[in-house]
Order: sequence, then C-alpha cells, then structure tokens
Amino acid sequence: MAEKKSPSVDEAALRALNIGCKTNQSCRATHPEIQPNAPRCLEAGILIEGDRFRHDRDGDPAHLCIIHDSGGWPVDVVAWFQDAPGRWYLHDGLGPILGAWNLAVARGWGDSITIHPTPCDWIKAGGSGFVVFDWEINLLRLFDGVPQIETGHLDAITAVKLTRQLRENFRHFLPKLGGRNAA
Repeated sequence: MAEKKSPSVDEAALRALNIGCKTNQSCRATHPEIQPNAPRCLEAGILIEGDRFRHDRDGDPAHLCIIHDSGGWPVDVVAWFQDAPGRWYLHDGLGPILGAWNLAVARGWGDSITIHPTPCDWIKAGGSGFVVFDWEINLLRLFDGVPQIETGHLDAITAVKLTRQLRENFRHFLPKLGGRNAA
C-alpha cells in the first residue's frame, strides 16, 4: 500500500500549530471573538521575503494557520500581521484556498458556501467557508457543483471587490452570488 506523502510544509510551523496552540490563546488575545472550535492559529516570529515568509524567532510577531487540501492534508501555512489582516503571506505558495475541505463538502452536497476576505475573518467564523489566496488559478474546477457563494455577511465594498474577482476568474460559469447573512 502506497503511503500518501504530505507536501513540504514548514515543520516548525506544523509542530507549533499542532502542539503549541490548541485553543488559539495567542490569537484570541487580540481577537476575543474567535470561537473555541475555530481552526488552530498561533502567534510566531516571521520574516517576509517577497510574498512568502519564513520562521524566525526574532522576526515580527504574526498569526499563522495551516492550510489543508481537500483531503485534509497540510499543504502550506499562511501568516498575517494583526495590524494588516488583509495582507497575508504563504510559506511555500502551495495552498491556493483556505477552507478547501469545506469547499469539497459543499461541492459534494451541492450546498452554498461562504467566502471570507481574509484568513483572520475565516478563523473568526470558526473555519467555515473559504478564502482565495491565489486568484490566478482557474477556480472553476474547484466550484463545480456549488450553487451559490454566500456574500451577504460582507460589507458592500468587500462584497463588490470579491464579486469582481470571482467574475473575472470564472468568466463563463459563476455560481450565484449573494444570499443570506452568515453568522
């Protein structure tokens, strides 16, 4: 039986996220609205190199979260700074979507799914929905079978921006946008 090999992910980040921050204490200190069952995140020192980051104990403190593929395997780590949650950095650039498992479930059941503008918003929502990191990939195959992308929870400016990005990416087929307010 062939063993599934996990892609190269920063081992220090994986150890820290899997062992060091079981209840999101470091992230919850700055974001008390994070739900207890939210995905793990932690604060760690990083250095920025272009649009990537690397761990550095003496680096600037940032929030980190593991990105999993649709099968639940860790593929990358995302980092962002508390004072700039709208700008994030990937460690390896291998995770185009945060919440890929949620997207796979929505596809499988034909359910709608909620889009979030930032990893911080995704964690605040308990890890429901998804965040797009790489708008250059063809998203169409990832959304096959998803009838609606929920945007009702977003402020008007963010909703317009994400709607424009989705329309530019999908070109031919786009799930219905809008819908109910997300909790």
